[in-house]
Amino acid sequence: MEGYFNIKVKFVLSVLLAVLLYVSYLYVFKEQLPAPFKLNKDCTETEITAGTAKAKLFFERYFEEQVLRDPEWQSKLGRKEQQDKWTSLTEGYFRNEAGWNQAMLRYLEDSILLAVCLDAPTSLSARLLKSKLKLELEAYDYRYHNYPINAINGGHLKIVSVLINRHAIEELRDAEAYISRVQKVDDKIDQLIAQLETRSEKKFVLHKFLFPDVLNSINRVMENPIEQPNLLLLNFNEKIEKLAIEKETKAMLKKRLVQAFDSVFVPSYQKLYNYLLDLEKEATNEIGLWRWEAGADFYAFKLKEQTTTSLTADEIYNLGMEEVARLQEEMRVIIKKLNYEGSLQDFFKFLQQDGSFYYPNTSKGKQAYINRVEATLDSMQTKLGDFFITKNNKKITVKALEPFRVKSMLETLYRTSVFGYDTPGIYYLNMDNMKKMPKYMMDVMEYKEVLPGHHLQAEMEASLVDLPKFRRLENAYPAYTEGWTMYAASLAKEMGAYQDVYSDFGRLRVELWSACQLVVDVGIHQKQWTKQEAIDYYKKNTPSQETECLRMVKRQVVLPAEATVHKIGMITILELRKRAELELGNEFDLRTFHEIVLTNGKVPLDVLQDLVEEYIQAKQK
Repeated sequence: MEGYFNIKVKFVLSVLLAVLLYVSYLYVFKEQLPAPFKLNKDCTETEITAGTAKAKLFFERYFEEQVLRDPEWQSKLGRKEQQDKWTSLTEGYFRNEAGWNQAMLRYLEDSILLAVCLDAPTSLSARLLKSKLKLELEAYDYRYHNYPINAINGGHLKIVSVLINRHAIEELRDAEAYISRVQKVDDKIDQLIAQLETRSEKKFVLHKFLFPDVLNSINRVMENPIEQPNLLLLNFNEKIEKLAIEKETKAMLKKRLVQAFDSVFVPSYQKLYNYLLDLEKEATNEIGLWRWEAGADFYAFKLKEQTTTSLTADEIYNLGMEEVARLQEEMRVIIKKLNYEGSLQDFFKFLQQDGSFYYPNTSKGKQAYINRVEATLDSMQTKLGDFFITKNNKKITVKALEPFRVKSMLETLYRTSVFGYDTPGIYYLNMDNMKKMPKYMMDVMEYKEVLPGHHLQAEMEASLVDLPKFRRLENAYPAYTEGWTMYAASLAKEMGAYQDVYSDFGRLRVELWSACQLVVDVGIHQKQWTKQEAIDYYKKNTPSQETECLRMVKRQVVLPAEATVHKIGMITILELRKRAELELGNEFDLRTFHEIVLTNGKVPLDVLQDLVEEYIQAKQK
């Protein structure tokens, strides 16, 4: 640990020295200072090399300082500097973060973008960091326009998820840190309650119909029935059983965790539960951002942030309506092939009601589902070489979603492997109710979430070791990542998938669902739709069951604009591919196109457009 901090001190001193030298240069030679530039024909190779090195040093500083203030992120990255701590949620913490972002932006603009020569990849990274910092500073103005406690990604659920999914126990001190985190849960919960109180004063309160789910999720986290011990305790026990330590030590550790769970964890969650019972009295049945102060401005910001486009709410709404009509027409073509006599809505009901489309809601049925998923993914793995130049061979684990999350999460979820560890990516299946997991949807969801979707993109990105860490390891640009998953689901058809007609219908259903999300999101947050109007739109236009429609509406209420990224990202990638095909003709190579899209890391959609344009121009020379 001492070596690590010595390195960090040297690193900071080197950055400060570079800043002092640059300030001196400005003072003495400011009359000779050339016009601002990044890439410039006047730059020498030596200047580009020096400037690029300085920028990379700054990128490393930016990332490391972020991580050192965020213990939970450290756990996600497989690091253990502060694994006995939680990330702060205090007002002072957020204020300091905003000040730090402002300082980083100022240095980036003055000492990197305006002062040095950069090579092309580093110039792009600097451009992305500048836009990221500006966006985060804008987001700070809307820091109360969210729900720190909800049944989807609320802080109370993140606590458990960090411990179960991110906190590795590989030696005794890791187990000690796990217990220490549980012992400090009371401070974390108090900070969450303080955040709720601030929002309550501003009338930013969770919608009334969402409170039962939140309260239920807290109960599920706290419960510890004799016949099936709490997941947190089970997780800890499973992890320490793999340690090469004395049995007596293991027993002592288990006892200490139970004590921390009973004396700190449960009372803290009970305190949160009781607070929410009182807060529920302030809640209303109105939904949507339109009802909040500056709600319209915040929604416009979220659309910009999530889609990385300049599309307005009305443009997104109209695009969704057009896509719904197009996809439903393609569905009608399929049901004609099946010689089905009824309407599209009748066919939707048929898919919902016919038991042959579902595995039994038993342990045997759930295992059969998992077995088929694994076989399909193995088959897809063998086809990747024909469509991708660079591909990953990282393992994939398929498993059921944890019980405490099944009531609020969607049917499938992919989580990337831990950076720096030979751990697999995880494809979670929400198997709480197999009636929500139709067979005809299995293939498209696997292709979307795993191969050639999320798993391929995420693990390929992790391999881009020349990219700054802030580009590889931060969650950013969901329109790119989710757009890729939707494109990947479509690409799978070219790869020989969806031979079964019902499976191909499932592909269209996923696209239709994402098109409807465009309409419903704007409907809720701009057009003042009620909860029932939003649910009814899904029920009328998709084959989804009412429970699925309700769950999606709940998600869109809590996470505005999030659901718009899938379709917008997909359409952008398809349009860029079509443009490249038209302009390059026989020179177009699909494997190379995928290389351009995937090997530059996550980028905003406008930057992706620039990258494809550069590819086209280079091929035309």
